[in-house]
Parts: sequence; structure tokens; C-alpha cells
Amino acid sequence: MKRVCIPLFLALFMVVMVCSDLWAQSTAQISGSVQDQSGAVLPGVEVTATQTETGVRRTTVTNETGTYALPNLPLGSYKLEAALPGFRTFVQTGIVLQVNSNPTVKIVLQVGQVAEQVEVQANAGLVETRSLSVGQVMETARIMELPLNGRNAQELLLLNGGASQVSPISGDGASGYTFKGRIIIATAGGLGTSTEYTLDGIRHIDPYDSLPLPLPFPDALSEFKTEIGGQSASQARGSQVSAVTKSGTNAFHGDLFEFVRNDLFNAKNYYAVKGSTLKRNQFGGTIGGPILRDKLFFFGGYQGTTIRQDPSDIRSFVPTAAMLAGDFTAFTSPACNTKGQIPLNERNPITGAPTGFVNNRIDPALFSPAAKNIAARLPKTNDPCGEIIFGQRNLHDEDQVVGKVDYQQSNKHSIFGRMLLTYLDDTYAGDPTNVLSGTQAGSSNNEHDKAYAFTLGSTYLVSSNMVNSFRVSYSKTRQDTAPLPSFDAGEIGSKVYTYMPKVMSITVTSGFSMTGNPRRLRVNLYQLADDLSMTRGKHQFGFGARVAQARTIGETGDTILPSYTISGDVTGTGLSDFLLGKVQTFNQGLGSGNYLRMKYVSLYAQDTWQVTRRLTASAGLRWSPVFPLEDYRRPVPNVSNFYIDRYRQGIRSKVFINAPPGFVYSGDPELVQYNNGADPTKPRADLWNTYWKDFGPRVGLAWDVRGDGRTSVRASYGLNFEEYGALYRLGSAQQQPPWGSTTRLVSPPGGLDDPWFGIPGGNPHPLQLTQNMTFVKRGDYLPTNPYLTPTYTESWNLSIQREIVQGRTLVSISYLGTSGSCFLDGKPVYYKVAKTGDACSTTANTQDRRELSLVNPAFKEEIGRLAVIVNGGTQNYHGMLLQLQHRPTRGLNINGNYTWSHCIGDYMGRSNAGYGSSVDHTYQDPNNRHRVRADCEVDARHALNLTGVAETPQFANHTMNLIGTGWRLSGIYRITTGALNAANASSGVRTVTLGQASAGQRDNVGGGDRCLCDISNQRPNLLFPDAVYLDTSGRPNTQYLNPAAFGQPDLGTLGNLGRVTLRLPAYWQFDAAVSRVFRVRESQSVEFRAEAYNVLNSFRPGRIETSLSSAQFGKIRTALDPRILQFALKAARPAKREPDRAKPQKKSEQTGWFQMGTTPPRPSGSAPLLT
Repeated sequence: MKRVCIPLFLALFMVVMVCSDLWAQSTAQISGSVQDQSGAVLPGVEVTATQTETGVRRTTVTNETGTYALPNLPLGSYKLEAALPGFRTFVQTGIVLQVNSNPTVKIVLQVGQVAEQVEVQANAGLVETRSLSVGQVMETARIMELPLNGRNAQELLLLNGGASQVSPISGDGASGYTFKGRIIIATAGGLGTSTEYTLDGIRHIDPYDSLPLPLPFPDALSEFKTEIGGQSASQARGSQVSAVTKSGTNAFHGDLFEFVRNDLFNAKNYYAVKGSTLKRNQFGGTIGGPILRDKLFFFGGYQGTTIRQDPSDIRSFVPTAAMLAGDFTAFTSPACNTKGQIPLNERNPITGAPTGFVNNRIDPALFSPAAKNIAARLPKTNDPCGEIIFGQRNLHDEDQVVGKVDYQQSNKHSIFGRMLLTYLDDTYAGDPTNVLSGTQAGSSNNEHDKAYAFTLGSTYLVSSNMVNSFRVSYSKTRQDTAPLPSFDAGEIGSKVYTYMPKVMSITVTSGFSMTGNPRRLRVNLYQLADDLSMTRGKHQFGFGARVAQARTIGETGDTILPSYTISGDVTGTGLSDFLLGKVQTFNQGLGSGNYLRMKYVSLYAQDTWQVTRRLTASAGLRWSPVFPLEDYRRPVPNVSNFYIDRYRQGIRSKVFINAPPGFVYSGDPELVQYNNGADPTKPRADLWNTYWKDFGPRVGLAWDVRGDGRTSVRASYGLNFEEYGALYRLGSAQQQPPWGSTTRLVSPPGGLDDPWFGIPGGNPHPLQLTQNMTFVKRGDYLPTNPYLTPTYTESWNLSIQREIVQGRTLVSISYLGTSGSCFLDGKPVYYKVAKTGDACSTTANTQDRRELSLVNPAFKEEIGRLAVIVNGGTQNYHGMLLQLQHRPTRGLNINGNYTWSHCIGDYMGRSNAGYGSSVDHTYQDPNNRHRVRADCEVDARHALNLTGVAETPQFANHTMNLIGTGWRLSGIYRITTGALNAANASSGVRTVTLGQASAGQRDNVGGGDRCLCDISNQRPNLLFPDAVYLDTSGRPNTQYLNPAAFGQPDLGTLGNLGRVTLRLPAYWQFDAAVSRVFRVRESQSVEFRAEAYNVLNSFRPGRIETSLSSAQFGKIRTALDPRILQFALKAARPAKREPDRAKPQKKSEQTGWFQMGTTPPRPSGSAPLLT
């Protein structure tokens, strides 16, 4: 009952609270104290902040302690005024508020008449003496001026300290389940899903994958701030990205732009045989202004992107004419293999003794008819190694629309509404002469995506010391993909059932691949959020709540296709195994489906206490219970539990009467979840039970060391809980019988021609989901765990800031620490490791040796691999962050940071993106978690980021003004330690997943299922720890990894190589832009712009092959982008704003200082400014 009552109560509570105050946005605040010249506090002072661009005013009165706070202020330039009878009016202009900024302005009133004014023109200081997080703002100037490849604002987040890009997950139907253009970023050792994104004050995250929804394009984005650790209780996760869209002002402003990229101007990729014929155009514009001056404002923007490209960067190997005639001598020679000559032999699976294929020749009469039919459809090659290089023609169209309206109803009440619409169409055109050109894994699906985000918000001044903000938001994403047609398994003569005609799925190691994956995704998210801020004495209190519900439908047909994996584990090479029809693994099922609903509820309370004039303490508590994902798939939700005692006794489910013993399903009374789906009229079931004890404390101190606002020491601690996205369910949870009914056959006797030959029960397809259906044999199972506890992260920091040039330049040093616990992992259960030297154990009798088969042999064919989701993974991070910030003055804006850090953990989930696991992503040794403890995938020991924007001044000389005025130069330099090579979060060295060691490999090379236990992600032995790398120069075609450093484990054992051990060469980028701005009129300009990415055209190595069975193992054979040029033309009408340079004070208070670009001295007797 309480699971329903609590969300309902909170929703009603917030509606009542805000029924009289609708819509506005909160992004910053000004606070401080008011004193007289003697230092005595002054209560009752009226303090007013006026946004100079819109005329919006906010007024408060100092309390009995002389302090004031103006929270929830929109971004922009402000004038601050303070008045009290008997004192001169204090006026400070030039204050610029940025995202989540919290400057402290100390006001000193001088005795005199209120009509007299003491005016100071100066921005607030840079040092944080109130906020506890370690953060960095990416302001409008850098968003607009830095050379941003692809104009994706999210990539700017990587320029902040402590940030690392995470590789997206692949496999299990996960690939492509994210809106294209987004990147996964982990901060301070956290997961890629641990960052909270907000846009205009409301969460901006797709609940399906916990990644951000598309952000506005740069011209529509005002600024954003990244914060790590030390957040208040109002913020939900361990790190925060707060973005704000632009708004209209009292002056009309906007721009028109077009960015053009053409391959004619670009350097050619080192490994491309020809240019990519790239043609890219990005065009659009923005406009904003007043509808009613000082009352109603609008802003709108549009950006369109078109890409036409035909790259030649895909490398595959196909059978040559000689191989089709049975001659493999050239293909197996050292000229075609980095590991030397490969003896092409078939081996006895037990003894390893060779059994045939003399002189590397195979009788073509032994070739599989199905393989010959496939080979006849493949492109032809004259290369003796069978190499072909080709591309995929891509047509990409993307449109984004931004609209926003702001209404200042009164000085107490403001309203805004914003919409963000993004449309994407990706289509691929295959080459009619090359069937591979339209069937490459992960990149060949025609894709149509849509993302909508609507937000309404309100800020209402309840009283002079109480402000309430309210948000309501709705977002939805849509994705539809379809593979290009080619041919299917039935057409080439394989005896399988084909649910999807004209689509083939086959992967040949060191050969070629074909695949296709139709998908359908629907996600809807509804949100309500409310925040109340009040000041009482020296305390500023904050209270708030958030209620949200998400509904998702995700369907993928990845396992519908008969899928063949051929690895060379029989003859020594993938292509020879292919022609013989020797299949390592075969998979087929009914596809995958996610039908989930998710509830989110959180409450928080926060107190910021001004203990003394120089010391601020902060304490807060956030409560965010983890509600279960609710499966509402019909006719029976995909929720199951497994009990070994029921298996021993042979007790079957009453819902699925043919299910293996031991399982109970939604509707069975033994299902222990609170909502077990027993009501047939409302088939819904929880994946786990609600966890109510998620209380996250936040505490910290901020010390203004000298009281002058130029040096601060801050420390904080926080506990944050993760929310599971729907993508948690991808993989085996969806594909398990009966819903996915995926069957995985290891080394099927019938091979490519008839994979179901000799399998008990034969081919079970076609299948239809019914409650009395026949379950597939040897299915993979991943039952739910009803007792999951939530993943949580503890974070702490210690930071010292110093303003070395007052009002302009800031340096800081910070220690960052995080500790993550209860990460989701997969753990295989009831598996069996063979004994070393046991000749009776083979891959062929794996099923007989499983513990479940031994417990009850009568049911040995009914369950294949069985794993459970556990949450015991851990991860720890320690880092030092150095930051330099030079506020834009005199046309110069410089920012830089350096991070020295180390992240280590035993997290074995599918990736550091934070998603759940499957039976293919488990601990290598379930009985010893520490065997996988290693550096995190996001570990980057060193990272340096530098950005700069410089603009030439306006010259007084007419000739110099024509030549030199209006030039802008900007640049990005970034270098990081090489990424740890761990594709798909598995082994550092990817070995053959299953099967015997490849016959063509030397005896010391790792094979596949060496433990003979059918566990994925097995690794070889590390023989020479000091000889892992050969040539670390990073030059093309060099042998980076040493094949001889790795050896195969003994049969019945697991390798000793660490989980993540191989680090790629260092990554760097150097991008630059130069532009010239011509003033047409005082308020209008035209800008010509040129950008260069990888300015020096440096060779930067790409991914290195880490499969030991690959002929290219450890060799640098791919490259990142070469130099790319982009040109742009922009016409702009900027909004009128306060100039950067200082204005002189009244003549009576001037002291002869130089006015241009400097801050004037404070009036006599005034106190220094605090921030």
C-alpha cells in the first residue's frame, strides 16, 4: 500500500504547494552580508538584484544577522543595489551569474543620504566560499568559439578535469540502443551512468539507458557547468552537468550560420585506399527578443545537418580463388600472418594430434555446400591474403528545433516554457557488387530516431526570504532500425528456420562478418519537481521533492537470426573452418523484448549555515528509495526465480508447465516479489523488492581563509544511490526461455549445413510464445534476483582555491575520491571446472558435466548456462586535479586542467557505462572475485586539457583597424594516457570465447574454453610480464603487442592474465579555429571562420586487435581521423549586454586609474568583495 500512497502524497503535496505560482527557472544565486563602516551588521536593508538584459528584478531584506540570499536567479548580467535610511545607496554593476554559481557579495554601507549612491563596477570574485563541489563552467564564449568537431556540445565535457569517455556496450542487442551522437562520459572514477544531466533545472536523462537526451546545439546553449562531488542534497548523483538554453531579452538578437566540410580539403586516412567523398553541411540560426518589453520574451533556434559519405575504411578477408581450389599456402604464410607460418591441420580434440591437411591443402570435396554458396556471393579479390578494403555509403540527416518563452508576471513571479525536438535519419546504401558493404555489424541498419523534451517551470517569491521553484517535464524517444537486405541462411542451404528473410548473421574470425538487427524502441518519461529555499538567520534551508514515471518498450530481433560464429578452432584459420563448415557456436531464439515501467521518488533537505563570517557549514539528507522495474509483458511478465531444491525434486512451474524444474514465474505463488503478477487481468510483476533505506547524507565545510574572498579551503562528503535504467534488462534476461528462447550450440556436429543435427529434439523453430509451449533445450537462463540492494557511490573532496589576479585569474588544487559499491555483475552458478589433465573432460561433454546435470541427470538437457545478477562489484578512485581559469578580459580567455588519478576495481558488468550483466559477461572465476580486480576501464592516469580564445583589440588607427581588428583565434589541446583495451568490458586480451585451442596457433598461445567449463571471457596465461609490448612508438604497421608474451592455460584451469591489463598508446588532439568578424553596423556582424581538427595531421593509432586467434593480433592497423577542415559563415546580431571592460566611477571618486580593461578601485571605506 505504501508504494502507492507515497508517490500520490508527494504529487498532491507539490500541486498544492505551487497551485498559485506557475513556471520559471533557477540556475544561480547571490548571497552575502551587509555591514556599516565599523563592521556592525545591518538588518532590514533592502537588497535588489536586476538582470540588466531583461529588467527582471528580485528584492529581499537582510535578516537580524545582516545576511541576505537571492536564490533561483536566471543567468546573465546583474546590478545589485542595497538601501537603508541613513546610508548611501550601494550599487554594484557587472556581476555575471553562471550556471549553479553562488557568489558571495559583501556590502558595506556608508553614512549619508539614500539619494546618494556609491557605485562599484566589478564582477563577483572567482573563489567559491559557499559551494562545496569541484566544478567548471563552460561559458557561452567558449561554447561558440572553440573548434567543436561535429558541433556536439557534450564533447566539451571531456575538457573538464576528471572526465573520461567510456566505450559503449555491444552485444546482447545493446548496440545501437542509444540516440546517435551522444557519448558516455564517466567522471572521477564513476560509471558512465552516474552523471546527472539537467537542462533548465529539470533532469534531462533518457530512463532507458541513463544517458543524456540530446542537448541543444551550441548557438542555442547558453552555458553549462560540470560539478564533481560535494553537491548539495538537491542533486541526485555523484557528478552533475547543469545546462541552460538561451533566452530572449529586451533586445532582438540571433544569428544565421552554415558550416561546410568537404573531403576535398581533408587529409586521407592513413589506411584508406581513397578519400571518403565526405560532404557535410550544418546550417540554421537563432532569434530571440521581446514580445512585451520587460515582461514577455521569446527565443527560437534551428539546426540542420546533412552528411553524405562513402568511406573506404573497412578491412575484411574473403576466400581467394586459390583457397576455393583448396590451396591455403599463401594465406597461411608469414606474409599474411603477424604470428608467422600457420600449419593448417585438423587436430584431435583431446590429444591435439594433427589428423590431416598436408602442405596446407584441403580437398575442395570436403567443403560445406552452404559455405560455397556464401563464398559465391562474396566480393572477389586478387590479394593473395584475401584482403579487401571497402566502405559503406552513409546518408545522414538530422534536424533540431529549440523554442523557449519567458514571462515575468511580476517581480515575485516568473514563468518559462521550453521545447527541444531532435530528428535523425541514418541510411546506408550497399554496393550492389559487394554484399558485405551493407551488412557490417553495428553500422548497417537504417535508423530513424526522434527525441522530444518539453518543460514548464515557475519561480515564485513567497516572501522576501522564501522562494519556490516548480518544474513539470515530459520527454519521449523513438527509435526504429531495419537491416539492409542481402540473403538469408535458408537461401544458402543451411537447414534452419528463418524468421527474417534476406538477412544473414555470420562472423568469421580474421575473415568477414555479416549481420543485421531490427529494433523498435519507445520511451516516455513524466516528471514533477519542486524546490523551496528559505533564509532564517544564519541558515539557508532547502527542501525539495521529485516524482517521475517512465514507460519503455524495447524490441530487438538480434537473436531471431540464425547466427554462426566461426573462429578457426578446428583447422587453425577462420576462413578454412568456414569453407569446411566448422561452426564454433550457433545461436537462435525469438528475439528480445523490454516492457517495463519505472517509478522514481526522492525527497531532500539541505541546510547551509554561516557559522562565522569566514566559515560556512553545509549538511543535507536525500532520500531516494529504489523501486523495482515493473515488467508488464503479456501474457506473462518476464520475471522468474530459480530454486535448487525445486530442481532436485523435479517440481515444475504451474504457469509454464514445460519449463525446466526449479523455475517459478510471474503468477506462481512461490515468486517472492511483492507484486508477483498473480492477477491475470493485470499481468505485472516486479523484478526485485523495493529498497526503502536509501538515505544519502551530504556534509561539508567552506573556509574563507583570510576573509577577503581570494583564498578558500573546502571539504565535503556525500553518499549517492544509483537508479537502474531499463537497459539493465538487456541480454540474457530478455533472451532466456520462454520469451527469447535463445539456444546456444557449441561446436554443433552438423556445422554450417545443419547446426541442429544430433541435438536432442532437433530444430525447435518456429516457436510461438504460449504458456504450454515447448522449451528449447540447453537454453541460457538469467533469473531475477528479488533481493538486490542498490548500487551506491561515496565521494569526498578537499579543494584549495586562490585568486592570483583579483577578479580575473584563479588557480586551484583538489583531491577527489570516490568509492563505488554494489555494482551489478553476472555470476555463473552450478558450473563445473574440469580437473587438470582429465582426459574424460571435453567441450563435447560440457552439458553432462554441469553441476545441475549431476544433481538431477534426468533433466540434464533442459538448462544450459545459468547465471544470476549480483551486486558485489566495487570500484575506487583517487585523483588530484589542478585547474587554471582566466576570466575573459582584454580579449583573452584561457582555461586548463591536469588530472593525475588511479581507478581500480573488480566490477565485471558489461561496461563502465553502468549497465547490467548477462551470462556472457560474468566473473571468470565466480569463487574468487579478486581475480578480476584490476584498473578500471575509465582509468586514465594522466590527462591534460588546455583551451584558449583570443581576440584582437579595436585599434584606433584606421589602417590598423581595417587589417587587425576582429580576428579571433581559438584552440583545444588534449592529451591523455592511453585507454585500457577492454572491448565490451571483458578480458584485456580477447581470446576465443569457446572451443579448443586453435590448431594453427603455437603451443603457447591461449585458446578458448581451456577450463572446459563453458564460462565466457576466459583469458590466457601471462608468460612474460616485462615483454608484453614490443614497439610502443605508436607508428603505423608496428607490432605493438608481443604474441609470445601470452600462453594457453592447462586444460581444466583458468588463465592468470588480469582482466584489464593492456594499455593503448597515448591519445591526443590538437584542434584550432581562426575567424574574422566584420562589423556591418554597430549591432550587426558577419564572421568568416575556418576550423582544423588534428591540425598537424598526426598519425594517431586506432583500435588494436586483441584476439589471439587473429592474424593481425597486436598490430597497429587502424588510425583515427586525419586532419579535417571545416569552413563557416555566420551573420549575427548579438544581444546588448554590459561590456567586459570597466566603466569609470563618478568623477569625485576617480583616482587616475587606466580605464580600459581594468577594475576600478573600490570607494574609500568599502569592504573587499567576497565570492
